[in-house]
Order: sequence, then C-alpha cells, then structure tokens
Amino acid sequence: NEVDAFDKTVTIFGKVLDVNSHKPVVGAEVRIVGITNSRMSDIEGRYAFQIDNAGTYELVISPPFGYKTLYSGVSEIVVKSPKGGWYLSNHYLDQ
Repeated sequence: NEVDAFDKTVTIFGKVLDVNSHKPVVGAEVRIVGITNSRMSDIEGRYAFQIDNAGTYELVISPPFGYKTLYSGVSEIVVKSPKGGWYLSNHYLDQ
C-alpha cells in the first residue's frame, strides 16, 4: 500500500539561504554524517533526505565557492519514530 510506505518515511528538509539577502544559495552540499549520499541545494536553495530509521542525524553543510561562514539552523535532528514526519532545518551562509 503506497500510503503505508509513505507513512513510514521521515523527511529531513530545508533551504540554504544567504544570511544577508535571504536569497537561495545554489550548489551547497548538504550531508548527513554517516550516510554516504549527499544533496546539492537546488535553484531555490532546497534539499531533502528520506530517512527510514529512528536516530540522531547530524547535518553538515559545505558552502559553494564564494561563501564561507555558516549560520546553521538545526544541525542535529532527533528522529524518535520512523513512522513518518517532516523535520525542517534551514541554514544560512555568508559571502
């Protein structure tokens, strides 16, 4: 059943934004420590991960060329149940 499968997935998502202009930052690498797949922020600064297990997940942001300082949102996310949910974590970069 598609609904059952969707309910058992947790999504960690957010945006990478410029700290001054609040415009999206394209091309920032977003990783979860211990998970091999990374994401690149898209043209709107968005990224997302699907998580299947409960646990603590640490996000690491690698800024693209031209950006340096990171003003992080929630960089450690605790997923208590893998039965579905959405966890928002926005991050800010400075030029």
